[in-house]
Amino acid sequence: MSEKTSVVRYDKDGGKVDMKLQNEDAASCVRLRNEADPVGIHFENISCSVRAGLSFWRNERKLILKSVSGDFEAGKFTAIIGPSGSGKSTLMDIISGYRLKDVTGNVYVNGSQSNIKQLTKKSGYIMQDDKLQQLLTIEEAMMFAANVKLRANLRISAKRAMVMEILKNFSLVDHIHTLTKNLSGGQRKRLAIALELISNPPVLFLDEPTSGLDSKAAKQCLEILRQLSFEGRTVVCSIHQPSTLMLNLFHNAYMLADGRCVYQGSVNNFLPFLTANELECPVYHNPVEFLIEICVFAPETHINGLVNSINNGKSQEWLDNPTCWTSIPLEKSRENVSRKNSKVQRIQYATPFFLQLFHLLKRIFLISSRDRFLTYLALGANIATGLALGGFFYNIGNNAKKVFVNLNVVFLWVMFVMYNALTSRVVTFPNELPVIKREHFNRWYSLKAYFIASTIGDIPVQVICVSLFMSIVYYLTGQPVEIKRFSYSTLTLILIAIIFQDYGICVGTLLDVQTGFIFGVFSTFPWVMFSGFFLYARDTPQIFRKLFDLSIVRRGFEAIVISLIGFDRKPFACYDVFCAFRFPEFVSRIIDIDLDNFEKDIMFLVITLLITKLCCFFALMYKISWKR
Repeated sequence: MSEKTSVVRYDKDGGKVDMKLQNEDAASCVRLRNEADPVGIHFENISCSVRAGLSFWRNERKLILKSVSGDFEAGKFTAIIGPSGSGKSTLMDIISGYRLKDVTGNVYVNGSQSNIKQLTKKSGYIMQDDKLQQLLTIEEAMMFAANVKLRANLRISAKRAMVMEILKNFSLVDHIHTLTKNLSGGQRKRLAIALELISNPPVLFLDEPTSGLDSKAAKQCLEILRQLSFEGRTVVCSIHQPSTLMLNLFHNAYMLADGRCVYQGSVNNFLPFLTANELECPVYHNPVEFLIEICVFAPETHINGLVNSINNGKSQEWLDNPTCWTSIPLEKSRENVSRKNSKVQRIQYATPFFLQLFHLLKRIFLISSRDRFLTYLALGANIATGLALGGFFYNIGNNAKKVFVNLNVVFLWVMFVMYNALTSRVVTFPNELPVIKREHFNRWYSLKAYFIASTIGDIPVQVICVSLFMSIVYYLTGQPVEIKRFSYSTLTLILIAIIFQDYGICVGTLLDVQTGFIFGVFSTFPWVMFSGFFLYARDTPQIFRKLFDLSIVRRGFEAIVISLIGFDRKPFACYDVFCAFRFPEFVSRIIDIDLDNFEKDIMFLVITLLITKLCCFFALMYKISWKR
C-alpha cells in the first residue's frame, strides 16, 4: 500500500478541490475521470424519412424530421421535449450516430468534425427500453464493463476503485451483490447510466430516462444527470412531458412538434419566448404542457409561427450563451460509415480482441450457470424424451422383424434434436439482441468477439444435451453396444443440433419471436420432405433427385442409419422361422441408402455448419450495424 496521495481537481468554476486518495489505484481512478474534454454539438437541416405503408412497388416516404437545426451546449443538461410522434427519439438516434439511413443534414462537433464516428466514440447512448443482463449482480455487470471499456494495461484494482466510486455516486454500493433482475426501475436506470460512465464519455444521450419511473425515482435520475453536466459533460435526454419540478432541473430545452423545432433555448426563457409570440401561459400552468397543448390542438398556422420565430432551431436568441459554429456536411461525416459511399471504418476498442473474447466467455458461462430454469428445462426435455422413446421402442435395435420400426425411431431422434435446437434459439435469442445492440454500439466489444464467444459458449450445451439424450435412447432401444457406432451417431446429432441452433439464431435475429417461430418451423418442411424417410429419391422425377442430396435432414438421417447398420454389421437377430430383412446390406438397398456415404454425409454437415455460422454472423451484422 502506497502513501496517501493528494490529487488536485478543479470544479466547473475553476476552484480547487482537494481529494485525499488512499493509494495509487484511487489516483488512477481520478486521472481517468478527468480525461474527458467538453464537447459541444451543433446540427443543421436534419431531415429523416421512413417508408410509408406496406407497398413494395411504390416508394412512398414519410418525413419524420423536417430540416431541424439546433445546439446541444457543452457542459449543459438539455431536454428534447415534444408530444408523441414528434421525432424526439429519431433526432436522438441521428445525433448519436445510432441511425444513419435515410438521413440528410449537417452535424458539427466543437465547430468541426470530419467523421461522425468520432462523436460516437466520445458518447454513450442509454436507450429507452434499455436491457441489462438479468443474471449478473451490479458488481459483476460493472466489472465486466470496466474490463472491456477501460485500457487493458490498467490494473484490476484501479478498475475496481473506479467502479466503486461510480456506484457510490449513484447510491448503488449497498446493492452491489443484488442481481439486476431484482432491482427496482430507478435502480436499473441508474445502473444503465453507471455502466456507460465507466469509460467517462464527455457526451451522454438518454432516450426517455424517466419512462416507467415514479416521480421520486424520476427526480433522482434527473438530479444525477444534472450533476454529470456540472462535471463538464454534455447530457442530452428526450422526455415526453416533464413536470415543472423536473423541467427546472434542465439547463436548456429543445422542443419538437410534427418533426419541426418550435423552441430552442434556456428553460428560464420559456415564458419570455411565449410572451414574445403573443402566447400567455396561464398562472400556475406548466409552460411546457401549455406549449405542447398548442402544438397538438392549435391550428397549423400557430405551429408555423413558432417554427418561423425560432427559424426551425437555427435561432440562438433564447440560449444563454449562444455559440457561432462552422459546419461540415453530414454526408461527408458519414462517408466512412456508409456502405454506399466507402469502406466501413473499424471502431477502435479499449481492449484487444482476445481480451474481449475472454471476458465475454467468462460472462456467458457465469450466466449459463445461473440460468437454472432453462438449464433444467433443456436437460429435463432431453431426459424425458429419451426415456419416452426408449420405453416405447424398447430393445428393437437388433430385431430383424422391427428393422423399419427402428428406422422410424432414428428419424424421431433427428426430428427431436432438430426442432429442439431450432425453436429454443428462435424464442430466446431475440431477448439477447437489445443487450448486444446497446453494448456494441457503445463500443464495449466487436461483433466478431461476441459471435465467437457465443458460439464457443453454446457448443458445450448442445454436446451435453445430445450426449445425454443419446446415452438413454441408444441403450434402451437396443442399438449395437459399440463405442464407434455410438460415437458416430452422437456426433451426427450434435452437428444437426448446432446447424439448426444457428438457423434458429438467424431467424430470431431477423424476425420477432412469434413470426420467427412460425417461419422457422414451416421453413424446415422442404428438408423434411426430401429426407428420404417419406419417399425415396429413386421414386421421384430426375429433376428433384438432387434436392435429396441438399437436404440437411436427409444427410443426418443417412449418416445415423449408416453408423447403426453399416461398417460390416452382422445380420440382425431373427426370432421367427424366416426374416426377410435380416441382412443390413439388403435393408440399405430397400431404403435407398449407400453404406459408403458416411464420410460424405459428415463432410456435408460440417460445410453446412460453417455456412450457417457465416449466415448467423452476417444476419447479426445486418441487424445491429448495417440496418442503421
